[in-house]
Amino acid sequence: MKPLNYNDSTCSPISSNCVIWQGPDIECISLCKGDSVSEVIYKLATELCSIMETLEVTSYDLSCLNLTSCTPENFEELLQLLIDRICALEGCCNGTTPSPTEGCPDCVVNIAPCFYFTNQLGDLITTMQLTDYVQAIGSRVCQIVDQIATINATLANHESRITYIEENCCDTSKSAEQLILPVCVLPPNVPVPVETLVKELEEQYCQLVGATGDSNDIYQAIVKQCSGLSSASQLSGVGNMSGLSGWAPAVQNLADAISNIWLTICDVRSAVAAIQVNCCPTGCQEVYITMTATLAYPNITLFFNGTVPVGFQPCNVLGTPVTFTDGTNTIGPTYINVLANLNSISGVTIDVSALNNGANITVDASYCFFNNTNGFVQCESVNSYTVINSASCPSPVTLGSTETTVSYGFTAAFPATYTVQIAAQGDPGTILDSTIFSVLVPAPINGVFSLLTPGTNYIVRVNVDTGSGSTNCNWTVIATLPPVCGVPTNIVPTII
Repeated sequence: MKPLNYNDSTCSPISSNCVIWQGPDIECISLCKGDSVSEVIYKLATELCSIMETLEVTSYDLSCLNLTSCTPENFEELLQLLIDRICALEGCCNGTTPSPTEGCPDCVVNIAPCFYFTNQLGDLITTMQLTDYVQAIGSRVCQIVDQIATINATLANHESRITYIEENCCDTSKSAEQLILPVCVLPPNVPVPVETLVKELEEQYCQLVGATGDSNDIYQAIVKQCSGLSSASQLSGVGNMSGLSGWAPAVQNLADAISNIWLTICDVRSAVAAIQVNCCPTGCQEVYITMTATLAYPNITLFFNGTVPVGFQPCNVLGTPVTFTDGTNTIGPTYINVLANLNSISGVTIDVSALNNGANITVDASYCFFNNTNGFVQCESVNSYTVINSASCPSPVTLGSTETTVSYGFTAAFPATYTVQIAAQGDPGTILDSTIFSVLVPAPINGVFSLLTPGTNYIVRVNVDTGSGSTNCNWTVIATLPPVCGVPTNIVPTII
């Protein structure tokens, strides 16, 4: 908008609509950061007009005062009149004790609408005792005076800011283009103008949408999951698909969809692998067995599921040989009657206390069945299953800290390689320091991370590698102590 004083050489050609209020929000007058100066002055003027209307004597009903002359013409005279009346009623102006009279000041008067209020019973109160009314008026006047003082100070502050803006806002020699330090677009750690960065982000975003589709395309792809897949039976295990670890029963985003896709693919692959193993020679197509296991140290429970047609018998009268290993030690073979426990919900429990109680355990079952019903047919296969042992994490892990160090301690309950790691809270992907302990027998482990920043939150965890698998234990938060001020030195006393 072109200012009206654009051609006036004595005025700064700045439109108040183009000048923006940069101060804080002022909620009581609905003034917000980013409003134009025109809006700012309008809101302040509106508030001032409201106060002036409140101070207008004609806004009040003075009929109860029975004034025949000397009607107050302004709010100051009205307040003085009320004070005089109270003094006369209280007898405080002539030093005499007020005579007992009926009515005021112990009387009820109608009050102005702006003093109406609702009591605890929900009734609208429109009358007050005269003395209470006068005190309320006095308090309101004091509030108005304070508000006027605040408004005047605010107006003065605004005046100085507006003057500064008018004098400096359009001086191009004083402006500088803001630079941004990119991290993952453009050459990293090279400051570039905002315009350049936004343009590059736009180009890369368009490329990303072209490669993945927009949000609607992704959503349409997500909802194509097979109907009833969560409640469908697993192909290579027991139970529904929703029973798989990590399964998302209600897919909300692309991450949930991809997770379910991979779990479904793995389930199908396991089922196909079992088919490939059991399909041949001719006559073994209908022999299908899968094995899963759960570990509650020192016991491991095996579950055998599948189909073995009538007429098939174990090749070994003792049963199917099953071995257990932690990568170093081995138990077995233990012979299990698989046919008798096929599709059993209770499974078969085996004691594996001879194995490392913190290691992953691999179970191998060598099946062999034969059938003489229509000629001799013998079917053989090997099924392997690894139980991930999450019990390897040491507990408890004790932590302590000083200004620049974090100490830790725990007991290594079994042979393994323990790696203690530390990272900044919020950035677990960046390991700041780590210490490795190789333990052959159960033993206590203690250590210290040094050269840390005072008053900073860190996270500490233990990685346990048993040789047959590794486990990352949970992170634990620990903070270094805040810096402590030293004792001042070189103090020279001054006698006053």
